[in-house]
Amino acid sequence: MRKPNNRGFWRHKVTGKTYPDERENCEYWDSYLELKVYQRLSSEINDPILRQWRMPLIDGCYGLPTATWTTDFVIPSKRLVVEAKGTWINNRSASAEKAKFLLQVRLAVHQGWHVIVVNDKAFKVGSLQVHNCMNVDWSDPTKIFQRK
Repeated sequence: MRKPNNRGFWRHKVTGKTYPDERENCEYWDSYLELKVYQRLSSEINDPILRQWRMPLIDGCYGLPTATWTTDFVIPSKRLVVEAKGTWINNRSASAEKAKFLLQVRLAVHQGWHVIVVNDKAFKVGSLQVHNCMNVDWSDPTKIFQRK
């Protein structure tokens, strides 16, 4: 589904050098897009940014497991989820993953979270707008949700 050059990789915390396999003092990144979004966020937002945060969506009951969403980034103080998505999400072969993603977004919004989906270009996933991460005003990203 993803482009071959968008496979996950390990990045050294100090040198920034990347590796295809796990190494000491390295962090795992799903894609270069995710790293690019993180670098942009961390340079413009002073609040703590959680990576790969597991958000509970539906409490398990009647023997069913709890439904969770492992988000790319969460800024708890702003109740903001930032998800980096590639255009592959609109491929026909990704239709099940697309439906699951849209459901996760709806459930998070229902819980009072703001969800911003970003890429390095703007497009839509269903009725959900994907924003160009370079054009978002990260000083107050919730402005995106205000009606004009």
